Amino acid sequence: MSNPQFEFSNLLHLWAEREGVVLECGVEIPAIAMLSFAQHLDRLKHPDRLIRVVDPPRLVRDWKDCVVRSRTELCNQLGCAPEGSLFRVIGVDGHKRLRTYPCDECGFSLIIAFDGARDRFETLFDFVEVT
Repeated sequence: MSNPQFEFSNLLHLWAEREGVVLECGVEIPAIAMLSFAQHLDRLKHPDRLIRVVDPPRLVRDWKDCVVRSRTELCNQLGCAPEGSLFRVIGVDGHKRLRTYPCDECGFSLIIAFDGARDRFETLFDFVEVT
């Protein structure tokens, strides 16, 4: 049985070597580098999937069922979704509710409730089209 943490570490080091990113023990990786790594992992898992940023629907009520990509790490009491995670907007009444796509290995899906204004939402998420 393989160790997922070890595999993740190997992928991170291979990616860093390819991109010329220096990984130092105890030093945080810059957010832009982590986004690039998250996109790299996504391309490894889904090589045929293309993600394109699109304009959000004009009305917030039309956001339901849209796909968004996070620009920052998001957490709730159950876990965290890393920067660059894809979410589907599952509710817009009262506050916005977002659900991650299920994990390929365990099927776990994280639901995040966002209780902020439209402009704040648009600073934290990109609306995307996945093909």
